[in-house]
Amino acid sequence: MESSITTVDEVTRQVAVTVSAEEVREALDAAYNRLNRNVKLQGFRKGRAPRQMLETLYRHQVEQEVLEDLVGPALHEVVTSHGLEAVGRPRVEGAELRPDEPLSFTATVQIVPDFELRSLEGEAFTKKVVRVTDEEVEDQMARLAERHASFEESEDEPLAEGDYAVVDFERIDEDQPASSGPVQSHPLILGDGALHPAFEEQLSGARRGETREVVLPADEEVAHQRRFRVTVQEVKKRSVPPIDEALARSVGEESLEELRATLRREMERLEEIRATERLRAEVSRRLVALHDIPVPDALIEEEIRRLMGDLQRSMAARGHQLDASEIRTEALSERLREPARKQAVSNLTLDRLAAERGIEPSEGDIQTEVARLARHLNREPAALRKEIEDEGTIEGLRLELQRSLALDKLVSELEVTEETVARKEVEESADE
Repeated sequence: MESSITTVDEVTRQVAVTVSAEEVREALDAAYNRLNRNVKLQGFRKGRAPRQMLETLYRHQVEQEVLEDLVGPALHEVVTSHGLEAVGRPRVEGAELRPDEPLSFTATVQIVPDFELRSLEGEAFTKKVVRVTDEEVEDQMARLAERHASFEESEDEPLAEGDYAVVDFERIDEDQPASSGPVQSHPLILGDGALHPAFEEQLSGARRGETREVVLPADEEVAHQRRFRVTVQEVKKRSVPPIDEALARSVGEESLEELRATLRREMERLEEIRATERLRAEVSRRLVALHDIPVPDALIEEEIRRLMGDLQRSMAARGHQLDASEIRTEALSERLREPARKQAVSNLTLDRLAAERGIEPSEGDIQTEVARLARHLNREPAALRKEIEDEGTIEGLRLELQRSLALDKLVSELEVTEETVARKEVEESADE
């Protein structure tokens, strides 16, 4: 095999490859032999069909398979032999297979850029832990009481915020996606934010048995308005219990004071976790700002697809019936390009850090992460692990875990001061 590489720019290479005629013949012979062992032609036993007949019937299929068998490995060998790491799908041109002749082709390949990992050593970081106030504890007590509310059937009272309802709904747009179908017996609690705000707002005041038309407006993400026919099948009015000793006992505490103390400890634990996540995000942001790295379009597009997938799943979880054709793909893609570029830079720097430090997730780390995902999804860890492996996404999980461990390692080596602050300070910083 002969090859050459030409630099187009920092993240693009033009690769020219010539596979010898002998390698082409060997690949074709192997492909026809495999075919002969598996195909059954009338009048011939398996493995006994003449090569000429196989070529007449299956030439296009075999030559396409051989092209794929030769081009991919050849490109990989050339790129890796030059110490480069390809990303995305290469653009291959001129690959035309002719028996008894060399196979020549060119490919445009995007690669991981070469860059020097810069250090955050000497930069100061502050881990801001929000102070939990007595008022916030009381608010949490009130929310606990609301979670223990009972619901009583209502025949004619209007649906109000906090009430439970069961609804049927279906899209009634003329141009609705084919995937949209009626949804039966969908439970909801009005005002909990699970559905689109406009959906909940237009249901407010509806009574049992009432049918309404609900219109969701177009916005930056969805190209046009959506219309639904919604029928309220059931309404239950919420009754919130008083905050008293009985409430404390119902959740396993002996007194209101013990309940307050337990809630405070849990709230402080959560604030500690949030403070750590904010610190990690700040370290990642500064790491990105420190590295002016050219990013291959393939990595940016990959991140855009991931972000758009997250958006669709989020909207589906809130009751939106959408397919890709209804999303303002072009405008949304453009809006996500810069966040996607920054995420790609973060990934590149953390990958380099992991490689330089020899950071790899252990089997125990993977099991712990799968168990965490299983709890979040209400799944059995073993079943979820099998599903991840069957879908071929275990390496993606391993890579994300490796990046997380690399970020943890980086944070542990930095100069970090911890402060207890008012919630307002953290909220104001987030708005900036």
